[in-house]
Amino acid sequence: MRSVIVGVTVILALTAIVSFFADSTAALQPAAYSTYIVAPGDTLWGIAAQLAPPNLDRRAYVYRLRQLNGLLDSPVIHPGQTLRLPIGR
Repeated sequence: MRSVIVGVTVILALTAIVSFFADSTAALQPAAYSTYIVAPGDTLWGIAAQLAPPNLDRRAYVYRLRQLNGLLDSPVIHPGQTLRLPIGR
């Protein structure tokens, strides 16, 4: 009986963990894209502060911006540059 309780507890814990990560990555999966024209003085962090959904960690939004715009090697952006922005579900 004890092993059944332990087994059920482990299954419930694993289900909760998988559900947590599925929910957090779903927030990063875009349903569509919008665009943003970089203005002088803009940074990815500043853009994320203005545009990231309130329930999403700003670091995750910046990382997604970098992924969508081919900026994984360098986060440098330039005025006039068009960035793809995720529109979360």
